Amino acid sequence: MIDEFEIPLGNQRGLLGVFLAAHAIPDAIHILFTGVGCKSKAQRQIAHHDLVRDAGNKMVWADIGEREFIAGPLERLENLTLETVRRRGKAGLIFISGSAAAEFPGADLAATLRRIKRLAGCPVIYLPGGWEDDHFLAYARAMREVLRLVNWKTSPKKRKSKTVNIVGYFFDRYEEDRQADCWELYSLCLSVGYNPGSLFFCGDELKELQRAWQAEVNVVLPFYPLPLYELEAITGRPAVKVDLPLGPVACRRFEEQLQMGISGEKKPPLKMSYHQLETTELIAGARRRLAGLRALVVAESPVAAGMVELLSELEVSVPLVVILDRSLGGKKYFLEKLKEYGVDFPAEAALENPGYSCLEKAACQLEKKDGRLFDLIIAPDLWLPEEITIGAAWLEVGFPSHRRHVFHKEPVLGWGGVYLLVQRLLSAAERIF
Repeated sequence: MIDEFEIPLGNQRGLLGVFLAAHAIPDAIHILFTGVGCKSKAQRQIAHHDLVRDAGNKMVWADIGEREFIAGPLERLENLTLETVRRRGKAGLIFISGSAAAEFPGADLAATLRRIKRLAGCPVIYLPGGWEDDHFLAYARAMREVLRLVNWKTSPKKRKSKTVNIVGYFFDRYEEDRQADCWELYSLCLSVGYNPGSLFFCGDELKELQRAWQAEVNVVLPFYPLPLYELEAITGRPAVKVDLPLGPVACRRFEEQLQMGISGEKKPPLKMSYHQLETTELIAGARRRLAGLRALVVAESPVAAGMVELLSELEVSVPLVVILDRSLGGKKYFLEKLKEYGVDFPAEAALENPGYSCLEKAACQLEKKDGRLFDLIIAPDLWLPEEITIGAAWLEVGFPSHRRHVFHKEPVLGWGGVYLLVQRLLSAAERIF
């Protein structure tokens, strides 16, 4: 019964997702139209996650208390937003996050937002509180509204031939792991003959993102779980859904999905690339050191699927996986992808966003059954039960990453990500960091 009331491991809500979207656009500002105390639910989450770009002045909060609630909070919102723009100079974009406390009075919020937009001199995006949203869904919704700011109604003659946008990269910090992932995504597009256009998001300012109209097609990653037909209606371009290119099989599928999705024809399989040949040899060598080890994977469903596939290639056993999302497909998506990748994984070994005690219970049962737990933990910096972590090497992957920081190119995605992940796994297994 207590499990029903536990806070799950992946417990971040929509407010953080909007903040991370604002953080990913350097000239954006995030205004909290919320009650006192909400600021701690977003800004502080990346204080130790991103050491390259300080987000300390990214967010401004209204701190609506009882007085504002009774008298009406809209004047405070307008004054606060316009004063922020005046003090900071020209802003490229303003995100405003709502909350129940601010929205319940029933005042004419739409009229206030129109006035703010006119006086601020820049686009204003209002995202109401999504009480059931996780941060991935809120991030995607913020991305959708930024996509609406592109002037898509340009003549087809002005578009760049064989150019594609990439929609749905979860860019959460400016360190070199995320920057390297962006280059890997560009490289995968180039490998099958398409030029990369705009990447949502990648640390570009709004004016750079607004050049997305030049592309002919939008390539959509799993971190954009919103309907493809809606994206096509917004952009006037076809949308091609692809896998997250994490692990060798997923990289290959990304290339094939991109080529087949754009051409509209089922083409023969691509020739084996240099990278595929090289990673095949790399994995064969690493397998001799890693085979037989046991790993716990804690990640959102697209990352978990790619990671388990890579570990299966290395013959690393994965007796337990913890899925951290709901909005990206959760456990169902994870199991479906592994089936497509040809990996046989028992459904009972995947926990969808469990609480702390639920994970403890699963680990206890696993230890009784197998007599051991894990040699490797692949997870973000989350609070995991101590009995799970003792004696295990921890590869910090994902959000948040408070202890691992990257100042040279170390991707997770793409063929480069395969090389780096195998290297990190070998180092972790030998305790050479």
